[in-house]
This record gives sequence, structure tokens and C-alpha cells, in this order.
Amino acid sequence: MKSLARLERSVNGGAPPAACAPYDFVLVLGAFGGRLDHEMQNVNTLFSHTRSSSLGRVVLLDATGWAALLHGGGGEHTVTLRQGSEGTIGADSGTCGLVPIGGPCEHVTTTGLRWNIEGSALAFGGVVSTSNEVVGERATVAMRGDDPALLWTSVFLGDAWA
Repeated sequence: MKSLARLERSVNGGAPPAACAPYDFVLVLGAFGGRLDHEMQNVNTLFSHTRSSSLGRVVLLDATGWAALLHGGGGEHTVTLRQGSEGTIGADSGTCGLVPIGGPCEHVTTTGLRWNIEGSALAFGGVVSTSNEVVGERATVAMRGDDPALLWTSVFLGDAWA
């Protein structure tokens, strides 16, 4: 995926975004591709374009897991995991991460995680929440209004796509 702008044009049949109805959900398959530089560009594009685009929620997906951007602006995000057992295609393992994108997120609160965050800052050069775990079927993430965004990452259970 070179750019969500290119994806948006493709989804809209070449029409300008303003001429098309907004989409609620777009799934980008093969979004990680095994190269860190490509993965970081996809996250950058996700952050840069999704607030002003007609694409709605964009989820990056590959054979090992998925990621979605949780925008700041106040309020709460709920992430519901797909339950299943080993071998269930697309079942979440519960392993997750929250990575600040676009700058520090100064006031993050979570529920439903093994190691909940309680009004703490997440930032590169500080704390980044990796290798956490959802303990039930859903987790909530709340951010303050001026926090930019968090990247939610989730790993699929076992070798279900093999």
C-alpha cells in the first residue's frame, strides 16, 4: 500500500472523495509485508490520511495479526476480540500493544488488560505499552482530547492462517 490516498481513489472508482459516500470500514490485506520500513510507512499513511478521508476506520491486516489507529480527541474506544480456539481463522490471541503515534499521548487509561494503564503517558523515549494482554473479550482505551493517536496492535492465535 503506497498510500491511503491511492486506496481511497481506487475504492471510490477514481472519483474525488467528496463525491462519494463515506465508508465505515476498510480492511487492508497484506499490510505489513515483513519489512519494517513498509510497516512504518503504512502506519504513517494511516495517521496522516484517516482523519480527513472518506475511508472511515481502516484496519491493517496480515497473516499474523492486525492493527488499527485509535484517534485522540477525547472519548473512549472499545476493542472487541474475536474469540476462538487454536486453529480458528482470525481468532485473537489476546496479545496486544498500544503505541503512541504522532506525538506523546499524555493521559491514557485502559480497562480489560492484564496491565492496565491508569492516566499515564505513552511516548517514544518513555513508556510504550507492548506485550500486554486482553483478559476478557474486550478492552477499552480512553485518551484525553489533545492526545494525537494510539496504534492498537493484536496478534492472531496460533498458526490459524497456515
